[in-house]
Amino acid sequence: MEKYIREGGDFVREIKFRGDDGMEWIYGMTITYEQETDTFYMLSANDDWTMVGNVGQFTGVKDKNGKEIYEGDIVHLTGDDGIDYNALIIFRNGGFCA
Repeated sequence: MEKYIREGGDFVREIKFRGDDGMEWIYGMTITYEQETDTFYMLSANDDWTMVGNVGQFTGVKDKNGKEIYEGDIVHLTGDDGIDYNALIIFRNGGFCA
């Protein structure tokens, strides 16, 4: 089952998350936060709740190689002035930006 954000009546972006379990990235659509312990848990593909860190949401954008870009990723960009730089993907003011 896929979850999407709805804008203006159209489905525009799949909602999914990525978190690090200490050994590898875990991908899923369901995440919960336990405030008492300041801990995130993600429902993994085998329906187990896994404690994760470095949680990021899928931006809905893929890089030039087709790899999904998540919040917290560092991307290489070329500005309008032709200068190359690296930028951190963050969520601010209702959208993702670098």
